[in-house]
Amino acid sequence: MDPDNIGLEGHSMGGWTILSAAAAIPDGYKAMVLEGSSTGSKRAPEGTTEYPHNLALVFSRYDEFAPLMWEVKKGSDIAQSKKLQKVFGTDAAIQPGQVYGNVADGTARVLYNPATTHPGDHLSREAIGHAISWFDQTLTGAQPLPAANQIWPWKELGTTLGWAGFVLLVMGSGSLLMRSRYFAPLAQAPLAPARANNAGWWVSAAITVLLPVLTFFPFFRWAATALPANALWPQSITNQIMVWALLNTLISLVLYLIWQRRQPAAEVAPAGGRAAALNAAGTGAANTNPVATAATPISRSPLNLGSQLWRSALLALGALGSGYLALLLTDFFFKSDFRFWFVGLKLMNQAQFGMFLAYLPPFLAYTWVTALVLQRQMRRGTQPSYLTNALLLAGGFALFLALQYGSLFTTGLLFTPSEPLNVIVAIQFLPILVLVSLFLTHFARLTGRSYTGAVLAGLFLTWYIVAGQATQFAS
Repeated sequence: MDPDNIGLEGHSMGGWTILSAAAAIPDGYKAMVLEGSSTGSKRAPEGTTEYPHNLALVFSRYDEFAPLMWEVKKGSDIAQSKKLQKVFGTDAAIQPGQVYGNVADGTARVLYNPATTHPGDHLSREAIGHAISWFDQTLTGAQPLPAANQIWPWKELGTTLGWAGFVLLVMGSGSLLMRSRYFAPLAQAPLAPARANNAGWWVSAAITVLLPVLTFFPFFRWAATALPANALWPQSITNQIMVWALLNTLISLVLYLIWQRRQPAAEVAPAGGRAAALNAAGTGAANTNPVATAATPISRSPLNLGSQLWRSALLALGALGSGYLALLLTDFFFKSDFRFWFVGLKLMNQAQFGMFLAYLPPFLAYTWVTALVLQRQMRRGTQPSYLTNALLLAGGFALFLALQYGSLFTTGLLFTPSEPLNVIVAIQFLPILVLVSLFLTHFARLTGRSYTGAVLAGLFLTWYIVAGQATQFAS
């Protein structure tokens, strides 16, 4: 590192961090790029024409945080920000791309306004190119390269393939483990699907899809006040997700019990009756679990519930453990993780593993009840459907995000402009709930029961959230 040519770059809160560093060591850097960030916050001083040195602001046209960051209504209004004009030393609208001040004396300023969103800065060749260009102009000594010469999309493709490989590895490992003598007895005849009338099923489906979205903002707001970061649960956003999950679990459980009470007794018995299913398996008749193979036939002697739960938990640990091992090896050999954009699956450090154990019971309760509803109440055929379950779990957030970003790209404002952070958090709900649905469905098809999928999905969900969130309470 050349200590005379240090450039600082930070996105969002990361920008506040480097601003604080620049204020603490004013002669320790030559140039700065703020991506989707601002001067002046609880964590960073106000900007002036001299602080920070040689500043480039990359603030996107559809940035969700324009009012918070620069006191303008929309990201496209950034040039009219009085707060930013003070930093640039002008009273007029700032011209994007025009350099104000002087690089030699450290007062240079430039604004870039690419057509993307706040988190979109990470995937924008334009936004990243502006940062490269600015450091080329303000730092010396490095080998110059055209700003368009960017190879990071190949890395993004590779880590995305890693995500896909992780999912296939976990599901495939579970299928292989089911062929072992120890886990084979978990393969049971599936219970009969519910016989709700068509209109009743669609009402239940609408509730399943819409309830998590309708409760998203209210439960998150309430959790932010009622359950701040603490010694037991030290991650603020994780606490909000946990409260949302637990309250939805409680509502879903109540609705499920009401539904179950109204079902005729015959509708909750095993398909063809337990005796018939076991007899078919024992006499070589057609297997009623189409996922079971010659290596994993339906068990002739059904396990008692305790043994079934214990083996289901071990199967979940074994299958997910293969995915964790793959991530360990990826980190060891390539110093990378599995991710697309900011949806990343990371290894846990020692402190995070302790948090994982604390957060696990609430998220297990969520996946357990979710699995119960999908497998018993919402299943229409002999086996659960991958597509139907994915739509039931994630469809509401797909509609939610389409509404939010449809509004942003047409009007410049989110549909709920006062909730930018929670809207961005919700982006992750879409792919992660799809993955949860895949795990729940796959293992329900393998075993005929919801136990293994519920445990595995709970472990996965807790791991993903805890490893990827900031920790606000220092132990």
